[in-house]
Amino acid sequence: MTAEKKNKHAITGYLVIQANMKTVSPLRIGSGKENRADVEVIRMKGKPYVPASGLIGALFHRYKDEVGDPELEEAGEIFWGTEMSKKTDGQQKTWQSHLRVADMELTPAETQAVVRDGVRIDPKTNTAEDGMKFDYELLDPGQTFTFRAEVTLRDGFKEEVGNLKKLLNFLAKCLREELRIGGLTSRGFGVLECLRLRMYHFDFASQDASANDKSREAWFKFLESGIFDENMAMDVADLPKVKEKSFFSIRATFELKSALLIGASPGPDASVDKVQLKSGGKPVISGTSLAGVIRHRCLKVLKTLGVADDRAAEKIGKMFGMVDESKDKKGGKPAIKSRVITHEAVLNGVEAAKQTRIRIDRFTGGVIRSGLFESEPVWRKKGHSVSLRIDLRRPKLGEQALLLHVLKDLWTSDLAIGGEKSIGRGVLKGKTARILFNQDALELKQEGNEVSQKGNADVLAALAEAEDDFSKMIQELTPTTPTTPTTTTTTTTTTKQ
Repeated sequence: MTAEKKNKHAITGYLVIQANMKTVSPLRIGSGKENRADVEVIRMKGKPYVPASGLIGALFHRYKDEVGDPELEEAGEIFWGTEMSKKTDGQQKTWQSHLRVADMELTPAETQAVVRDGVRIDPKTNTAEDGMKFDYELLDPGQTFTFRAEVTLRDGFKEEVGNLKKLLNFLAKCLREELRIGGLTSRGFGVLECLRLRMYHFDFASQDASANDKSREAWFKFLESGIFDENMAMDVADLPKVKEKSFFSIRATFELKSALLIGASPGPDASVDKVQLKSGGKPVISGTSLAGVIRHRCLKVLKTLGVADDRAAEKIGKMFGMVDESKDKKGGKPAIKSRVITHEAVLNGVEAAKQTRIRIDRFTGGVIRSGLFESEPVWRKKGHSVSLRIDLRRPKLGEQALLLHVLKDLWTSDLAIGGEKSIGRGVLKGKTARILFNQDALELKQEGNEVSQKGNADVLAALAEAEDDFSKMIQELTPTTPTTPTTTTTTTTTTKQ
């Protein structure tokens, strides 16, 4: 190997990013094992942890989805690495990733996983499908961990250091924003909050020999003790150019009409049959429950407007995600990730209270033996509220107005959430809403029997356009069958005079 080739791979420094992260919603990173639940949390030496692949995968997805800067193409290959490729014109086009990340331990170390139940609901009967109950492990909000990533700098791409700093700054932007990791991220799971973030540049190739020595000293001190020298803090770099993306969001506040019950198993020693679901000790409406309710109502809206069952199901599948259960068979369709994002909602100011019910024999009017059961829903109190958030990524024709139809049904108490709907549970009343069409906001507020709205001309135009697009979508999904023109034959009779 020549000296030139050796020089090309010589390490000339490191870029380091370190962030203290906290989970603000349940975290589900599955291990593939099925001993205690259908999906178990991944563990190392019996303790849950965040694998590096889980967090880097989420960051890489954000990079591919958002960054559209052609000047960063080569730096991106150096940063993330590329797949194996053949040599072109004598040059190797394959890059090994220069980004290195370790697995992350969660604190507190004695973190215990909790088990949640799930069930698939039949949209026709609104009851659970046979054999479709499942359970999964997750970690409650409030777990913390330290994310640390290193980018190795080499002599062969020293001209790309500035672009690599841009990419590291993009990672910092993602970590500071609403980054999600693990499973069920489109249902409110895995949301992270950045508590503190720092970036460092250890430069071993400076023209100043004294500065090089200080960088090396600081680097070895960090390797030995894990403590950074703040003199090595990286200068703030520019962000890469990002792609323009359309976005739609509904953020609405409701109150309960009476009670609500998102069912959860009470535990072996409990005196009731079913209790309200909690997360981190607080009663919540889970993102999965909210998504299921919205999905079924969207499907019902389309069918009510005359869309055929198969076309309606296909349209909803492209919005809310779908898995073709025949994917292993010839002709199976690939899975589609949901573009509708629901968030877990905390029920503030409510009170849990046990209610005992009995089953009545409809013929005798008497109590059925062994028909006594108890549940513990949460009940409304003065000043209570619940805020729901529904996001739609890359909205397509008519989808914004379709979600607004669902908001209207929730707002007017026409759509209930959770269990025991037949006895009035889960009914909401709208109070306020903020609807975002990209950066433009429409404000709604219930004032007596009227709903006031406030927004600039742009958002009102966007609302009108959404309504027009909805009509166009329905027309596309319900094509009229062309009728065969009838030919009328006229017979002329000549009367001989």
